Amino acid sequence: MGSYTEIVNRTSKALKLQVGNNRVYREIAIVEKDGVYKISVDPNATYHEFCMGVDAAGKSVIVDSDECVDNKCITITESVDGKFDVVKVPRQHIQQPQVE
Repeated sequence: MGSYTEIVNRTSKALKLQVGNNRVYREIAIVEKDGVYKISVDPNATYHEFCMGVDAAGKSVIVDSDECVDNKCITITESVDGKFDVVKVPRQHIQQPQVE
């Protein structure tokens, strides 16, 4: 069973969220400024990349499905010069008791 990862847009503009791999993408959502989009993630699903947009420096922000499985929230922020940064909040994993 999968879970969700929240994509939070803390940039100054709407971001086009795309899914794909090998740099071939299709649009799945527009995440408005200060908006949130939930991605369903399944650790057993096929590997995907999520392109979150292109910053002022022309750099694409790409997060892969493994990062979505490992993190409950991914926030895209923007510096004063227009460059994007990715802030990740890890999921709480239940630790297995150690056998002595």
